[in-house]
Amino acid sequence: MNDPDGVLLPHGGYEHLRSYKVAEAVYDATVVFCDRFIEKRSRTHDQMVQAARSGVRNISEGSGAAATSRKTEIKLTNVARASLSDELAKDYKSFLIQRGLRVWNKDAPEARTMRERLQHDIAPELPSQTERKVVLTGLAGLSDFVANATPELAANAMLCAVNQACYLLRRQIECQSRDFVEQGGFTERLYAARVQARAAAEPGGPLCPVCGSVMRQRTASKGPHAGQPFWGCTGYPKCKGTRQMEKESDKTRIYQETCNRIRALIAGESDEIAVMATVVAELRQAFGHFDWVGFYRVVRPGLLKVGPYQGGHGCLTIPFERGVCGLCAREKATQRVGDVTRLPYHIACSGTTRSEIVVPVLDAGGVVRAVLDIDSDLPEIFDTVDQEALETLCRDLGLVYQ
Repeated sequence: MNDPDGVLLPHGGYEHLRSYKVAEAVYDATVVFCDRFIEKRSRTHDQMVQAARSGVRNISEGSGAAATSRKTEIKLTNVARASLSDELAKDYKSFLIQRGLRVWNKDAPEARTMRERLQHDIAPELPSQTERKVVLTGLAGLSDFVANATPELAANAMLCAVNQACYLLRRQIECQSRDFVEQGGFTERLYAARVQARAAAEPGGPLCPVCGSVMRQRTASKGPHAGQPFWGCTGYPKCKGTRQMEKESDKTRIYQETCNRIRALIAGESDEIAVMATVVAELRQAFGHFDWVGFYRVVRPGLLKVGPYQGGHGCLTIPFERGVCGLCAREKATQRVGDVTRLPYHIACSGTTRSEIVVPVLDAGGVVRAVLDIDSDLPEIFDTVDQEALETLCRDLGLVYQ
């Protein structure tokens, strides 16, 4: 199923996959094989049937899961492959060896003929059949062949079919991996749809020079222009068109847009964790050079504990007497640091952090309830524009504690 205008990824349609058809034939024929040659009360009987079932059912389950997770689709497809290759094929080989029967070499004439016929539902140019000779007519006739062939023929035919299914599944996983790398996953698609919808509701920027879609303000996260705003296509990641942006007041404009979105999103919300998580997500998304964004909450007098954040691992607790966050909470004043490596009291949660800004969140009584901490790997990146915008935002957040 394909939903080009929606957020769901292409999914379903597994019935048309050759890998599924072969795996399904293997499952059906394995039931026939086990009922005929393996004692039904034996654990091997159940294990072989379950391995064959896993091979086919994980293909269909992965196809359905692809709608919202390429990762799950790839994992389940690989489970199907492993069930057939690492379990079922080994059982068929053991069956032959334990009974002193010949295991066909992959280049043996019988194996070549068997593989050729299994490539077709009904094989062309079949030899004439006699009452005493059992002939594999193609993939569709695998179960009938197993039901009438000698143990050696039946087991080797199943090995050929299982190996064919495994080969197709390996190719399928490679294709799924390429699609993920080239087209991204559900999260990226969801973000792109959200950006497009938001762009349609907000005053638009210039048109993309590549695809003609409306563009939106973004911030470069790395490279020679890291920290600088630019126009990015709302069709990202499908379209990567960009335009240069006038530098004057751009940061102010991005802050205005971001803070307006935050206020709209948290309007009427009284849960501080939900509010903090929303603020963190919007700020991290709006500014590519914000490498760590998070809150530290006052959990008891003189002690901060980490709250919602995005980025690398943060410190779990920070006393008021330590670090830039502790100083901000202690003095109830914004701390803006251009180069943290020059501060002897800076707590280095990340060795790449160069600059930092920490803003207090005060309730109506002037009591510090939390601090907003933003780190960047770029030096001297925070200025008065950042400070004024973030202080205004944190004053609004203080209303949550009324």
